[in-house]
Amino acid sequence: MREPLHDEVFSTVFRIEVDKLTRVEDAFQQTVLGSEFHPIQSSKHQEEWVRIFRGKWFKHRSELEAFLRAQEKSLHTLLQERADATLQRESAAAKESYRSRLRELEDRSREQELSKLAKALLREQAEAIQPALFGEIQEEATYRAQEIEEQMSILRRDVERTRDLLKRERDKRLNVVLPKRFQLREVRPLPLAVVYLVPATAEDIRQ
Repeated sequence: MREPLHDEVFSTVFRIEVDKLTRVEDAFQQTVLGSEFHPIQSSKHQEEWVRIFRGKWFKHRSELEAFLRAQEKSLHTLLQERADATLQRESAAAKESYRSRLRELEDRSREQELSKLAKALLREQAEAIQPALFGEIQEEATYRAQEIEEQMSILRRDVERTRDLLKRERDKRLNVVLPKRFQLREVRPLPLAVVYLVPATAEDIRQ
């Protein structure tokens, strides 16, 4: 059973130090992400910055790919820990549910019916072994005793069959279904965009 996780989008800010990318502090990152951005108005300045970043892009890309791999590993560990905790809760609830259902099966009316049939069987067997004035009466008592034994056998098989089905269903749910449901196959951080921020000029801000 496969259940995909919801997508989540997040931003990370890096400081460019020559050819290396360094993550900034959380407080500064929040300041940057909350700031107002302005497009570069000068075509000349824009071309200069594009030329600069094109020359650095291959090294920057390698560092970003390494960052994504680290994020993938970290997120997988974190989410699997959460999934394992949920699995424990779900398994405990399932065990209690099946325990209750098996207990109800033991106390169900069929068990009481078996008890009534057993008492009736004893009475019929007692009548069957007692001398009777007519052979037909004794034969009828023996026949009734055999019928009761057959009914008891059918009820016992039915109860045992239901109990076995419940146990197999319980074992499959606890050992196969739930572990598969909460086992993460993969976590893949996918880059949506890379934005380079450069100092704004007076011309950019005026616009």
